Amino acid sequence: MQRNGNRTTRWKVATIVLLPALALTLAAQQVTSLAVAGQQGQARVMQVQGTNYVEVNGLAVEHSYPLGADWLGSFRAQAQQALRLAGVAARTDQDKQAFQLLTNEFNNMSKLSDKYLQMTVNMNYIAPNAISNDPLDARLVACGHSLASMASARQFVDDGSCQ
Repeated sequence: MQRNGNRTTRWKVATIVLLPALALTLAAQQVTSLAVAGQQGQARVMQVQGTNYVEVNGLAVEHSYPLGADWLGSFRAQAQQALRLAGVAARTDQDKQAFQLLTNEFNNMSKLSDKYLQMTVNMNYIAPNAISNDPLDARLVACGHSLASMASARQFVDDGSCQ
């Protein structure tokens, strides 16, 4: 009888030790739907002490992410609507000058996105650092900083970066 009791105890101990490890392994392999900037994809999600961690490689956000006119079109439509509202709200000469800079920024952003959309359509390789090395992107960033500075100071100053 003693042997049977030892076996039962061993199984209980093994179950107590292995069950949490098995549960953690199964939880780590759970695949969950995830939306990033309106695009859905799947990635492994692991939960550790109540915090979810997402496998970044599964998202393919930076590499091999398909660019599409429909996806960028929704962002463009939102920006265009905001630009229209800014145009309607422009009353003073300085407001109208700032609106022209916003329009320039919108047009340059459209040029940049159109450039990369065309590269995608033509199935041209786009290096991971292509946008960060693009002079048009640098102009957009400089203009954005200038516009933000004007907005925070509440004073129109054209430093030439939004031309």
